[in-house]
Amino acid sequence: MTTEQSLREDLAALYRIFDHLGWGELIFNHITVKLPGDEGHFLINPYGLHYSEVTASNLVKVDING
Repeated sequence: MTTEQSLREDLAALYRIFDHLGWGELIFNHITVKLPGDEGHFLINPYGLHYSEVTASNLVKVDING
C-alpha cells in the first residue's frame, strides 16, 4: 500500500515537473491526490506557493470540506 509520505514525495515531484514544463506560471491552479484508506482526505499545495516551491513537507492535508 502506498504511504502518505510516498504520495507527498510523488506529488511534490509532479509539481516540479509541471514547473519545468512551464505549466506553473500562475498560483491559481492545483494538483491533488486522494489519500487511499483515509476517507475523503486529499493532499494539496498551500495557496500562494509557486510550483517550484512545493515540497513534500509543505503539502496540506484537507478533507472533503476543505
